[in-house]
Amino acid sequence: MNNRFLKYGSAAILLLFGVWFYFTPYLVVDRMKKAVEQNDAATMSECIDLPSVKESVKMYLSSEMGKKMREEKSDNPFEALGYMLANAMIGPVVDAFVTPQNMAMMMSGMVPDKSSITEGAAAWSSPGDEALDRKLSYDGFDKFTVAVKRKGDAGDPVVLVFKRDGLFGWKMSAIKFPDAVSSPGAVPVAVAAAADSPAVQEEPPATAPESVDDVDDVSRRLQQFVYKHTEVGNEGDLVGILQLYGNRVEYFRNGYVDKNFIAKDKGAYYTRWPEVDCRVISPVQIRTLPEPGLYAVEYDISYRVNNPARMKSVEGQATTRLHLQVDGNSIVIVKENQQVNSRARQ
Repeated sequence: MNNRFLKYGSAAILLLFGVWFYFTPYLVVDRMKKAVEQNDAATMSECIDLPSVKESVKMYLSSEMGKKMREEKSDNPFEALGYMLANAMIGPVVDAFVTPQNMAMMMSGMVPDKSSITEGAAAWSSPGDEALDRKLSYDGFDKFTVAVKRKGDAGDPVVLVFKRDGLFGWKMSAIKFPDAVSSPGAVPVAVAAAADSPAVQEEPPATAPESVDDVDDVSRRLQQFVYKHTEVGNEGDLVGILQLYGNRVEYFRNGYVDKNFIAKDKGAYYTRWPEVDCRVISPVQIRTLPEPGLYAVEYDISYRVNNPARMKSVEGQATTRLHLQVDGNSIVIVKENQQVNSRARQ
């Protein structure tokens, strides 16, 4: 009798735990909604990974402007300058727009007025729950999404992406906007308008892509890779860094090397400069190479490296050039070079 009670009792506990575990992201979403109603900024901050969300929005805006650059080619150097200035505006615009309050309001179905996004959520409107399609779903064990759009809207929804934080927690980590720049509330109008000034014309691809959608998807993934490469480098995560390289890499002036060589070189670099702060400061230019799945990317960075123990630091700007091999879901570096454009010791 006692054994049967213990058996069924344990099964019931496990079942209840499983149900609770499954609904943990739903509970976080509900918690954020209540935080909006109570104006609880502390709770909203706990549920959102702001740096990750900001990075996702910056990548989206940069990708959209890059797309316009390719669609509207121009030889006017002043239009190229306008594009560069627009790209420089992305950071401040995103910082103003991506706040815990704004993200939580989007979670509740409220939409920002396009003319006020650049002012940091000055005006918001709510179409009401009856006018919204809201879909909550898992996208893998560690990923949960909330898709929101107006009922009857034929376009794609705005998708809020949550990633698991530990075993039981969840944090909002990204926003996926509809592909079209003109989608309501998708892009800050100041940036979208500035994107009408295209940058320098790209060289035509050496091989014809299968479709425009394929090109856009690869372009988006390559830009995400660039930002990931920069972020992992700033963290000094050697394991994470090595995962970004192929088994055989044409590495700076060293010719072809393996991962062991790269590990030693990076290790020596971080020993000399324990603190690294690199930032992408230009659009990521992408060019298709003749070899299938091979792309050349080029972008400018600002850098500052510091060694507190030696009381030395260096800062400046450089142009990074990578050859990236795309194979299905995998992207790895097969060639890396860099040109230092300015350098100053502190």
